[in-house]
Order: sequence, then structure tokens, then C-alpha cells
Amino acid sequence: MKKLIYRTISKLGVSRLMRRLHRADLTIIMYHGFTDCERGSGIQNFEGLHLHVDAFRQHLEHLHGYFKVISLESALDALERDHALPPHAAVITMDDGYRSNY
Repeated sequence: MKKLIYRTISKLGVSRLMRRLHRADLTIIMYHGFTDCERGSGIQNFEGLHLHVDAFRQHLEHLHGYFKVISLESALDALERDHALPPHAAVITMDDGYRSNY
């Protein structure tokens, strides 16, 4: 059912419309940690918040194709000075400081 909904949304051009409407917005993406274990447990996948590295690579490919990734410092500077952000600006942040972030 989900695939049918996604295909319908795609064919209707909803995602292109939403990208156009929100091109001036800033997207902030936060990750907690990463794992290469298929069934991580404990600190390898604390509360299921650590993303598998293969999925992270896919996220980065998507960001590279559809967003202009900028530093948090650049985003804050633009917002504080009331300067325009690049179209489809995105910031990647890491939370909690796990070794896998490095």
C-alpha cells in the first residue's frame, strides 16, 4: 500500500511542487549514531537510533542530488544577518557524540 501511495504522489508531481515551495527553507537533519551491524544492540544501536552505514550513504546521495549542504555555522550566520540561504539548503548535525559519528 505504501508503494502505491508513493508512486501516486510521484506521478502527481507533489514532491517537485513541495521542493519548489520550500526551496528557501532550511532543512536540518540530525543523526545520533551509525552502525555496520545488521542487528546492532546495546551501544551499537542505542534504542534503535543508530542508522546503518549503508542507509546513511543513501541519505548522503539523496542530499547530494537534491540539497545544498552547508555548515551549521554558515546557516546561523545567514539567519543572524538576514541573508538569503542557498536554495534547498540543508545542515547535517550529529547528536550525543558517539564514536561512530567520527
